[in-house]
Formats: sequence, C-alpha cells, structure tokens
Amino acid sequence: MKYKRENLLNVVRYENEEDVESLIEHSEIVEKISKEIYDQVCAKNDKNQDELDIIICGALLHDVKKHVGKKHNKDGKEFLEVNINKYIEFDKGDEFKRNKILEIVEFHKGSVKKYKDKSETSIKLIEIVRAADKISKLYKDKKFKLDKIKASIDELNNEEVKKVAVKVLNQKAISLDIEYK
Repeated sequence: MKYKRENLLNVVRYENEEDVESLIEHSEIVEKISKEIYDQVCAKNDKNQDELDIIICGALLHDVKKHVGKKHNKDGKEFLEVNINKYIEFDKGDEFKRNKILEIVEFHKGSVKKYKDKSETSIKLIEIVRAADKISKLYKDKKFKLDKIKASIDELNNEEVKKVAVKVLNQKAISLDIEYK
C-alpha cells in the first residue's frame, strides 16, 4: 500500500467547503494522537507497519465528508468506496487494508454496538482512531468537558485501547492545563 500524506489531506480539502484549514488541522491532530495510542497499545514486537499505515490513512480521511451533515461517517465511507484507489495505491491482495480504512471512516462515530461483531483487529484499529478523535476535541475547545470525553472512551470495546486512551487523555489535559470539573 502506497500513499502520500499530503494527497490524503488534499482530498479532505477538496471534499469540504467550510472551515477547511481547521478540519485539516483536526485530521493531523487525530493522526498524531492515533499514532501515540498505537505505539502504547502495541509492544515493540507487536508493532506492524501495515496497521500503522491503516491507522494513519483512516485518521487523515475520517472526516473526508465532514460538512455534508450528521452522517458524514457513512457519506465518507461511501465516497471512499468509489474513490479511495485514486488516493491510495493498493497492491494486489490489499483488500484487507482497504476495508480496514473504510471501517475506520464508517465507525469513527456513532454507537460502539454497530461494530462489536467485527474482528479483534478491526475493533482495535477503529477504536484507536475513534479515541484519538474524541481526545482531539481538547485542542479545539478547552472548555470541552473531560468527563464527557472520558465517558465516550469508557464505552470502547477494546480494554487495552481504552486504558491507553484514558492515559493519553490525561496527559493531554495536563499539557493543555485542563482540569476535570
């Protein structure tokens, strides 16, 4: 699988009309936090470049159709089902990677029950980006309640992702000088 990070960000730019640079900044923050969570969830010998590439692509593209309405995750998945091969070069046999990116985009928001029957790997990848997206709210609005973010992380299915995400949330809150209230 080959991709250029800037090309993925450009897709987000072209597919959204409002508040584009803020959305790009958000996608980059979600990417950074996702990588941080992945690094902590996976021991050094468990790290997998394919999984990391899937997480990076999913994080950068998760809001590709953000400004189409409340179902931007579904609209984003449908858009990428048709167009993803224009932005990411998949090798023969990369259908798994393509599908995981689409799952991340589709399930980064909404009920955690909608994907609970997915594979353990799918749940881990989805929930890493999902948790990073929640934590990223701290960077947009410092008045956003930590309790609300923590509650959404507590709903996650993967216990290791949940534990690490809460740790990262607390670290980010301290660095941004945000307290639980």
